[in-house]
Amino acid sequence: MKLWLFQIKFWLDTPFQKPSTRFVMSKLDSGYKVTTKSAVIDTILTVIIWYLFTLWFKPHVMSYEPTKVFFWAGFSALPAAGTFWLCLQMYKVTAAHQRKLKEEKEDNSE
Repeated sequence: MKLWLFQIKFWLDTPFQKPSTRFVMSKLDSGYKVTTKSAVIDTILTVIIWYLFTLWFKPHVMSYEPTKVFFWAGFSALPAAGTFWLCLQMYKVTAAHQRKLKEEKEDNSE
């Protein structure tokens, strides 16, 4: 109990420090630009993934009518395809930011 109280007192008594600029982005721009080409490619990839998830979910739908099976499998595949799209966007922004940091580091070392 005393250790817990000491930790709270230490936390309250410690003055606020600015975050280290070492890990903060130098500029708010990540370097990633959305273009029409990238949006079309992302849409095509997401539709392909949606279709693959639909095929994967079809055996798990409890119906014998092909229309209902495809509808419910496709409807169930929407969140999975949406998650894929979000992950793809996060990956692209992170990769662009890492490339930008690497370029800045090389420019600063010269």
